Amino acid sequence: MQQSRLGAFREFAVLQTLEYTQSKLPTTRVILASPRRKFSRCCVTSNAKWWTVPVACIGVNRHRTSRPVTSNRWVNTTGVSQDTGCSQTAPWHYRERTINVTTCAQLYSKWRREGRPGYKNAPAEGGLCVPVSYVHTGLDRTEKEGNQTNSRPVVVIVTGAPGSYRDFVHLIPFLDRNGVDVISPVWPDLAFSRQSGCWWHSSEEKTNLALDFLNAINIREVDMLVAHSSGSFPALRMITVPGGLKVKALTLLAPAGHRQITKMRPYWFTDNLGRLYKHRWAQRLCEKAGYAYLTITRHPLKKNMDNAILAMDAMLYADYQQLKRDAEAVRDWKLPTLVAISDNDKLIDLAISLDFVPLLGGNVDKTWYYDEDRNLIRAGEDSHVRTLRFAKGTHYVFSRCADVINYEVLGLLSSLRREAKVETPSEAAVAETQGNRDIAHRVRLRLGDRSRRRRRQWNKGDSGGFGF
Repeated sequence: MQQSRLGAFREFAVLQTLEYTQSKLPTTRVILASPRRKFSRCCVTSNAKWWTVPVACIGVNRHRTSRPVTSNRWVNTTGVSQDTGCSQTAPWHYRERTINVTTCAQLYSKWRREGRPGYKNAPAEGGLCVPVSYVHTGLDRTEKEGNQTNSRPVVVIVTGAPGSYRDFVHLIPFLDRNGVDVISPVWPDLAFSRQSGCWWHSSEEKTNLALDFLNAINIREVDMLVAHSSGSFPALRMITVPGGLKVKALTLLAPAGHRQITKMRPYWFTDNLGRLYKHRWAQRLCEKAGYAYLTITRHPLKKNMDNAILAMDAMLYADYQQLKRDAEAVRDWKLPTLVAISDNDKLIDLAISLDFVPLLGGNVDKTWYYDEDRNLIRAGEDSHVRTLRFAKGTHYVFSRCADVINYEVLGLLSSLRREAKVETPSEAAVAETQGNRDIAHRVRLRLGDRSRRRRRQWNKGDSGGFGF
């Protein structure tokens, strides 16, 4: 084990640990790319909310035989720093719950009959038992306060892969404080895939699991369905499949589009890697090969191979043609939809995002465009599809641009339930919003005169009901 300090520039310091075996190749690139080395990197900031230095010089000292060798290179350090500086320390008061859900009975039976690769170990009948972790803020509140009420709107959040409800550390507490119950399950991880030998994260499997999970907790209709990244595949299928989830509105955050992303290139490599990983004997080899490839290409998921393979499977086994048909169905229904995309999304190509919006019924020439400081610089169109475009929102746009996204989601919910009698936000929520009036003013919601009047009342301390 050898520790090497990469650099200390102003308030930025990075500590990198390399564990390696003997090698005859002296360069830093090979050190980082070798699949035989376990590599971890940690970034520490001092009194800084965001990173302060974009680059740092790496100095790696290692010993080849008895002679030390030092290699230096300049790297972009923003890729290894936390995108949301406060998300790791934000308080989280919600209980994680677990429920066993039996799912995919008919799907696995069909795939076994067809001889689909990777599913010979799937249950022939009865389905697969999947432990699902989730949060339910409504149950937490009921257990804490002891009151039963059904007047609060309900939002279901479907994460990407990899992903967790903890990614929504800004949105979930915000909605909860403002009178909205949130339910968010976690998809099975890659360890469960290795254990079961049949769960390979296809959009069909996820759709079945999500619907069976909601049925298990007695949820068949919600006010809004929120999906991030590859979660858009099961989300759209959930609301368009016959007998599926009934929703009043849809929110898509950095959605995966109807075409394969360029990050999956070369497709022959990712396709064969995914096929090989379904065989237990080849899994370790695939991890090493994948790590070497992702390191050379500087992929943002290279630090965790389980997450990288999980993301790869989610995109490999997604039904893109079905997503296109589902999006067109949403367009025909004129379902109120909020879409948020980013120009600097490193995973989803901007061209794919811009081509996907019209399938939902939106207009890419009339988006609400925000600059790098999240200031609105171009007003867009208010139709049944409201598209937000951020210059620097990143793939986790709901976290980087939480001061805009949170109020947009709340605004869409309030427009749906404007005439409904719902709970008033607590005094703590009102006080917090008063303390952040500058953020509220920057949101610039376009919800009509009535919503503007409510926002003015909210800033004065009079909430006047749900949301505003």
